[in-house]
Amino acid sequence: MIDFLPEQVRTLNELETATFNFILSNLSSIDKMSVRQLAQAVHVSTATVMRMTRKLGFEGWVELKYYLKNQNQLTEIPVNYYENLLQLDLFLRKITSKEAGRKLEEAVKLIREARYIIFIGVGSSGALAEYGARYFTNIGLESYAISDPYQAVKGKGAPDVLSIVLSASGEQTRLLNELSN
Repeated sequence: MIDFLPEQVRTLNELETATFNFILSNLSSIDKMSVRQLAQAVHVSTATVMRMTRKLGFEGWVELKYYLKNQNQLTEIPVNYYENLLQLDLFLRKITSKEAGRKLEEAVKLIREARYIIFIGVGSSGALAEYGARYFTNIGLESYAISDPYQAVKGKGAPDVLSIVLSASGEQTRLLNELSN
């Protein structure tokens, strides 16, 4: 079975993730591709492919191809479902750890102690922020959503106001900088 460590997959940037997803979706034709052909197919540079392979723990493209080619169960997994199964597996491994349980307990405590909750996100994360605020409101918790990082926040810095900042990529440093000012 093809197995990549979640920690390694999370280090991939957007272009490297696109390359990784292309590989998973085209496992049957990957073994015939050179690094240049792969880069051209995904519309990235060969350097991006090489960075991705190193982040996944391989010396280069040839070593990753060899690994993929020699997996026994490669053909048994339907290609259409493999990407979703990989993401689900990574998610389940992460949330079932003791560390995740401890963090979840801390989050529940903060939510219970908050007078009201502000969900903050930009772009796709803004839509998630609005959903989170609606969901919390429906279960009886006073919640608001902010999808504009420059919007004024009532009670900013108050100890009984909880801000939940959402980021799909984890790379919203601009938003975090604005909130910390």
